[in-house]
Amino acid sequence: MQTIDVLIQRWQDLRINGEVNAHQLYDASHPLQLFFGYDVSGARILFLITPTAPKHLPVQSESIELKLLQRHDGLFTLMIRLLKPDQDSVFNHLCWDLAEFTRTCHDNATGSTMFLERYRKWQRLLERGRLGILSEAEIKGLIGELLFLEKYLFKRYGMTSALKGWLGPSGADQDFRFEDFWYEIKTTDPGALTVRISSLEQLDIDKLGQLCIVLLDKAGNEINDAISLNSVVANIRNLISADLEAIHIFEQRLDAIGYIDSREYSEDIFVLRNIRRFLVDYPFPRIRRSMIASSISRVTYDVNVDDLAPFEIH
Repeated sequence: MQTIDVLIQRWQDLRINGEVNAHQLYDASHPLQLFFGYDVSGARILFLITPTAPKHLPVQSESIELKLLQRHDGLFTLMIRLLKPDQDSVFNHLCWDLAEFTRTCHDNATGSTMFLERYRKWQRLLERGRLGILSEAEIKGLIGELLFLEKYLFKRYGMTSALKGWLGPSGADQDFRFEDFWYEIKTTDPGALTVRISSLEQLDIDKLGQLCIVLLDKAGNEINDAISLNSVVANIRNLISADLEAIHIFEQRLDAIGYIDSREYSEDIFVLRNIRRFLVDYPFPRIRRSMIASSISRVTYDVNVDDLAPFEIH
């Protein structure tokens, strides 16, 4: 495996040397003939040399061009080219991810198919405005929601129904909604004294619900029960592998969030310490719309975890 930092540095070295229309082999141990570099105009490119021409290419985007060229030796070049320099960081992640994702292919035909399918997935993320890799806070938040799905909601509602109720990725005010309860998930460090309520609407609802706090600790590789975002996603995929509807819903939710199977999501490792659930009923400490002036359009506030003890569900 080659890290993204190494790829970026190699690209920079080519630029420092003033090389235009220059390229280098991505990795001699990679099963595909994959190259990166610059074209004659100085634009950054990544290209794959393949013996067969793919039949269907993805539509073009405004910032990244994809094209197929036939070479003099009868082979084909499948190339992506950065059109907008301000998308440089996204292009770094895209190229690195394409290279590492296709590392597991067995032959050129499989490799070009994997390359294009992966590229299409990136296109969908970019169309939704999802640029690059999730932040550490987003990673922790997603891990928390997935762990709550796996350890509680799957058992209570069944896998397909639980996934249908996962509405946070679609923009709902609460992460999960069902006929009997709604659930808002907060992921934090075990020592945190407060949890952040990021909008008035998250807890301003008359229906009974639960505020659930997932306690995650940063961990080292030596810890046996450590988890990463990729490992949690893989575990859920395994659990739902026999249910096509559940698989479809799960992948839709991941796409909406902006998750893509990147090796970077295996680098941040955590240990689950606890999941605490609190009943949000009438006396629960929260800010309601009726409490504030109509001229106030947005509210963010912190709740003291210790003060939630009377509402904890055991």
